[in-house]
Amino acid sequence: MPLDALHSLMVRWPENEPRPEALFQQAGVEAVIGAAPDAKLPAGISSTYNEVLWPGIRTPGTRVDWVEETGSASRDPWIDSNAWVVVCQKALHPAKPVILGYQPNKEAGLDASRMVPYESLEMGLMEARAMGGNWIAAPDERFRRQLAANDAAALAAWKSFGEFAAWLAAN
Repeated sequence: MPLDALHSLMVRWPENEPRPEALFQQAGVEAVIGAAPDAKLPAGISSTYNEVLWPGIRTPGTRVDWVEETGSASRDPWIDSNAWVVVCQKALHPAKPVILGYQPNKEAGLDASRMVPYESLEMGLMEARAMGGNWIAAPDERFRRQLAANDAAALAAWKSFGEFAAWLAAN
């Protein structure tokens, strides 16, 4: 069956790391795409939008420890979202599927000072799908390392990600 660009669960995974096929199957991953910038995309997807920010809360300045983010009416944090990209691209190119392809790197606003919660995969997928697009989910290096180590929190988050993706596909 051909890949449905807007409803199929796709994941980026570095070519030089072992692929956890059992986890991909558990989550319902339908396509695995390399993490290299020139990685081949599945048939039916001509390009992705990569110049966006990792979704979630971002605070200014340098941080080396992870603490819960708080904000108020006149105080940070800033919430990064890419839903607007999907809406704008759909308006500009209504016949072309909008696929976000950003990865957890500096171009997406991430650096060593920003912890990436495992659940941000669900957030990225939700914001793209809610606006009629899709995202090639890209677990960060820490998440991939913890999955390989069978870390309970990482495995639970991956299972939740798969269940959430299945729910989005069904609804």
